[in-house]
Amino acid sequence: MGGNAVKLNLKASWIRREQTRVSNGTAMEHSPITTEQVSQLIAKTLIWKAPGPDGINNVWIKRFTATHLYLAHPFNQFMQEAGNIPVFLDQGITCLLPKSQDCRDPSKYRPITCLCTIYKI
Repeated sequence: MGGNAVKLNLKASWIRREQTRVSNGTAMEHSPITTEQVSQLIAKTLIWKAPGPDGINNVWIKRFTATHLYLAHPFNQFMQEAGNIPVFLDQGITCLLPKSQDCRDPSKYRPITCLCTIYKI
């Protein structure tokens, strides 16, 4: 990005077209998320990925399969009312990883954010 400021043209014609297109659309329907789907997604997670602020590693969510039943219900609620996602779920821990051996230059770092496993699922 280089730190160069870019001014947004709020009067651009494409913005008005998109606003019209979106306002005329209908809400997307979703079919309920099942316990089986939750279990399948959890099975695909890597067990020792860094956890988010909740500190829960994927290995525990994979091993405690009884929790999969209880995860499907809140996931369905989140899909119906996205505004009801608890704030703690979309928070993360950001770390800076060096891209090279030159650790004195801030531009030589890349940020990674560790999110809660439940949020990623």
